[in-house]
Amino acid sequence: MKPERYQVIYNWFKERPYAYNALCSATKGLPMLVAFAYGWLLFWQAVFCKAGGHMLVRLIGVPAVTLVLGSLIRKLYNAPRPYEKGIQPLMEKQTKGQSCPSRHALSAGVIAAVWFMVCPPVGVGVLLLAVGVCVTRVLAGVHSIWDVTAGLLFGLCFGLTGMVL
Repeated sequence: MKPERYQVIYNWFKERPYAYNALCSATKGLPMLVAFAYGWLLFWQAVFCKAGGHMLVRLIGVPAVTLVLGSLIRKLYNAPRPYEKGIQPLMEKQTKGQSCPSRHALSAGVIAAVWFMVCPPVGVGVLLLAVGVCVTRVLAGVHSIWDVTAGLLFGLCFGLTGMVL
């Protein structure tokens, strides 16, 4: 997104404190909801479904491996963040580089994928939360559309593939 275009978004939120506060809350709250959904999945599988060790290893291992691979790609690619390219973010962040893929989007995507393989309706719900995570990261000015799209798709693809294999 060009700095001029983002400035319109920035101004809109800054002129509407209620919208800015809602964005701040969503930026922090949506990833926490996704994390809670993941914790609930592990708890539910271990306690209520009495999932065997193989299933729990997959439910823990697939997201872990996906996050490590995504972090490695992110470090090697080392894409600049939007605020390093002239965009003033709505949320202050000091991190330099390593913007793509977005780890928030990647994590939300892989959690949606593992949920989808266990319970598709909940997986769709978590996917909607993941899209919300992506939107808030872009609106906050800490990631580009490409960063979150790459993260979400990477998380979904590796999550689904890992669960099927």
